[in-house]
Amino acid sequence: IERATDLLGLIHTDVCGPLRHVSRKEVELQLGKKIKALRSDRGDEYLSQEFKDYLKSAVRILNMVPTKKVDKTPYEIWHGKASNLSYLKVWGCEAYVKRDSADKL
Repeated sequence: IERATDLLGLIHTDVCGPLRHVSRKEVELQLGKKIKALRSDRGDEYLSQEFKDYLKSAVRILNMVPTKKVDKTPYEIWHGKASNLSYLKVWGCEAYVKRDSADKL
């Protein structure tokens, strides 16, 4: 988002801290305008612990997936041995596809 030209066109939250929903609504009601854009420095104030845990898990799993170029996982390249994947569990449920005809559509 470029430089804002109107009131509440851009709010930079690093300057005024994380905004609670109540204070945001209060400002919008007082001025009769909606906040169009909210910019932050992507600090920790907006990340929940659950999301941080998810990111750690996602990175760990991605490091154990083979890459196209070398056909090895990053873990295998760094440590010289295959990683232990026994703790990974299958989740979800079985799904069956029912097709009455053999054509694609």
